[in-house]
Amino acid sequence: MTAAAKHSIAFRLGRALGSMARFCLQDRNNHVRWIKRGVAFTVALLILVNSFSWILSTILTLVCLLLGLVVLSKVDISQTHSSSKSWLHSPGVPRNGPCGYGFYDMYGNFKGLSDPDDDE
Repeated sequence: MTAAAKHSIAFRLGRALGSMARFCLQDRNNHVRWIKRGVAFTVALLILVNSFSWILSTILTLVCLLLGLVVLSKVDISQTHSSSKSWLHSPGVPRNGPCGYGFYDMYGNFKGLSDPDDDE
């Protein structure tokens, strides 16, 4: 590499991290060295705790989404969508209104006991 060439970002980042590690891990005084190591360990632990919270929330979100997909895949769609309208006339389906069972328009007027959409 020529002296006139510019250094890459990876080179500068590696050099900065290396000089920080050398500053924290090497010192002539043993007590200062252990204080620097403790500070570096504390900073790394705080970063790890914040990252752990983020990673745990991501994993829990994925688990919830996967459980939702499993539940949706277990639902039997053939029972929920029926082409016949026999359930409309069953007495088990309550239709509230002033006249009891039947069909009502959007103004609440009673339209009878037959299906108003049925053209027969």
